[in-house]
Amino acid sequence: MKLRIIKVSSALCLLYYFFIVAFGGFSLSWSWLWLLASLFFGFFALILTLDNKKPFLCKIPKAVILVPTLIIIMGMLCFEVLFSLVLSESGKKADNGADYVVVLGAKTTDGYMPRILKYRLDAALLYAEDNPDCMVIVSGGKGNDEEKPEAEVMKEYLLKQGLAENRIITEDKSRNTDENLSFSKKLIEEISPEGKENRIVIITNTFHVYRAVSLAKAKGMENVEGYAAKSRIEADYHYSVRECIGLMKELVFGNIGFKDLIH
Repeated sequence: MKLRIIKVSSALCLLYYFFIVAFGGFSLSWSWLWLLASLFFGFFALILTLDNKKPFLCKIPKAVILVPTLIIIMGMLCFEVLFSLVLSESGKKADNGADYVVVLGAKTTDGYMPRILKYRLDAALLYAEDNPDCMVIVSGGKGNDEEKPEAEVMKEYLLKQGLAENRIITEDKSRNTDENLSFSKKLIEEISPEGKENRIVIITNTFHVYRAVSLAKAKGMENVEGYAAKSRIEADYHYSVRECIGLMKELVFGNIGFKDLIH
């Protein structure tokens, strides 16, 4: 039974890899993770199959097997906790009354805007319509393989959809989520009257909200909440798993503390 579950897990990871690549292409970030997971389960299936034919695991000292087993179990438990946290805000809709909306950027190609970025901007337009006094910050710089800054592409889209130019603030220097929030916070501080406590809404896709808000809190944005725009449903699970790894990275590198995980 155990061997069958491991074999099925390996096959499912491989099938999911081909599924997301079929929709997102081989350039889909971190898609190789599912190939790695398939190989991981396949390796254990091979070990158990060989052991069934000619037992050898029983000859290995228990401590040698116990230590990596405990590490794997602890890693899986941590992953489950983080995955639950990511999902906890995947349907978040912010309350009205924010002073600033920060729309996080995403990679553009030759000025072409990917669906996940369009979903973020459409959510920002809806919020801006219901909150005519809020300002919209489009945040995203120019990557090495991008024709122009993401923020510029985002602004052009918002203008075409009818949002007034005097309501749009452009932040075009950031290269990742951490910088999106750092640079946007600096802009807000420069524009706002000294001592004013601003309400800030961060708009990003379902899978990304929890980490974005955690990073914002770590940067001192106290009165902040997330707004979950739609995501690409065919790859939403993949992105959510990737976000768990992202949260682990932020914790390890000290970009967020455990207190920032409490929203």
